[in-house]
Amino acid sequence: FSAFGDSDESGSLWLTAFVLDVFAAAREVYSVDELVLAEAASWIESHQLADGSWEPIGFIHHKEMIGGMAGNYALTGFVAGALADYNAGSLQSLINAMDYLRNGLSSVHDDAYALAVASLAFTRTSDPTADAALGRLLELAIVDGDGIHWEPHAVETTAYAALAMIEAEM
Repeated sequence: FSAFGDSDESGSLWLTAFVLDVFAAAREVYSVDELVLAEAASWIESHQLADGSWEPIGFIHHKEMIGGMAGNYALTGFVAGALADYNAGSLQSLINAMDYLRNGLSSVHDDAYALAVASLAFTRTSDPTADAALGRLLELAIVDGDGIHWEPHAVETTAYAALAMIEAEM
């Protein structure tokens, strides 16, 4: 998928993962062409690196859509979460992505955004690493008179953290 349709030869990894995730969820309530989902997942999987991660591909016109998404770790968590929601792609691709996320968890020890995105991927795949990631995320939480939240990108980071905690039934 691309913001520029067929005129963009590279497509966008982030946008394709976003559309895959949204359409995969929508198929529970609306008819979605499974071929579109399969092609999106296949395209995503074809761009996975040997270490299990993904690098950014393509252009995002509205940068605010990607919020705090920076670096391969957070992007890999986002893509893995989308593939897990789709639940019909390559199992090996998802395994490789989760290995990458597990192996790199210590590298984002103080990055609440990347931890929140990875935690959601861990919970969506029932990965036991979810407990450690969520534990560290809770250590980074900011608790004040307004409740609990995370920085940077407070709304987005907090939303990913909340989704992960909901899926983990915390």
